[in-house]
Amino acid sequence: MEDSSKRAVVQIGETEIQKIEYRDQQVVTFAMIDKVHGRVDGTAGRTFRENKTRFVDGEDFCILNQPDEIRRLGFTRPQGGTPATVVLVTRRGYLKVTKSLNDDRAWEVFDQMVERYFAVEQQRSVTAADLLANPHQLLAIAQGYALQIEDMKREITVMQKDVDVLDRISKADGLFGIREAAQILQMQERKFTEWLQRNGWCFRHTGNRALMAYADKRRAGWMTHKVEPYSKPDGTEGTRETLKFTPAGIAQLAKRLNVVLTDGDLFSKIGEDA
Repeated sequence: MEDSSKRAVVQIGETEIQKIEYRDQQVVTFAMIDKVHGRVDGTAGRTFRENKTRFVDGEDFCILNQPDEIRRLGFTRPQGGTPATVVLVTRRGYLKVTKSLNDDRAWEVFDQMVERYFAVEQQRSVTAADLLANPHQLLAIAQGYALQIEDMKREITVMQKDVDVLDRISKADGLFGIREAAQILQMQERKFTEWLQRNGWCFRHTGNRALMAYADKRRAGWMTHKVEPYSKPDGTEGTRETLKFTPAGIAQLAKRLNVVLTDGDLFSKIGEDA
């Protein structure tokens, strides 16, 4: 069994984590992501589960369910014994899990994770003397490191563009109904409505078909109710409350649903120049 105490320790900000290698690549657990990003335990795992369909098994993550393999990597339960399953997240999966984070600590951690944790230790059997005697091999290794770092920086740049768009959305004016929000978020209206009810955004009172926003979503400024006039079957006029999403609510939903919004497909709908 691998002795986890002998793993390399990496300093990320003020946090120390031990490197985990699986099938010749560096991987992390959800607990490690929460730890280095200073998030509440379970945050990374919840983000993964909410967006499971967007993660590719074998490329973004892998699930270990063999006790011998889990023990070899040094995983144990807090109360003792071997976990039934362990989810390992690759570099690509890590970037997807943390895609919605946008604060100073997150960007500092991204850079350090790229340069310190996910940097692959190539040619472990080659000694320093070997490399000095073979400058071509040394150059090839250095170029490999440079390419890896550039690749991850490009991915982070793409993530920053997504965050910038979401930030603009959250500061825009206007309100959106269910149908408009579903179109913006690239979902069928029925499936969008089901997702909102299943994930605690809105509900229906017994005997009433109208959707109502939960109080915490209204307090957060993500949803509201707007009184609108309508014509009754008998020709008289009445009023009713209609569920509406604020731009900040649309931005939050885009993060939760892992939907990439562009200036063109959103700001044309809310009347703000791209």
